[in-house]
Amino acid sequence: MSLSRRGRPGPENATAFNDRSRRLEDIIQQRISTRLGRRIRNLAVEVDRGVIRLAGQCSTYYSKQLAQHAVLGVVEDERIENRIEIAVPQAS
Repeated sequence: MSLSRRGRPGPENATAFNDRSRRLEDIIQQRISTRLGRRIRNLAVEVDRGVIRLAGQCSTYYSKQLAQHAVLGVVEDERIENRIEIAVPQAS
């Protein structure tokens, strides 16, 4: 993959870069869902320029950490931003 001076993919490889990011997002989402089931609500995964962002809600700090740990088994050099919020669901 060719990179521009700012470390971004050049125009000729932007599509391949985006495809890789989407595949990585899908793999991470599946891995977290498989390992944690419904403990993470509204899970969203975004991969952008070597940064993986996790978002959603969970009931415990432990579940938040488990989600991050699940990502570590998939990635190598990417930075992880764990934005999963700890919030107890409101009873209806």
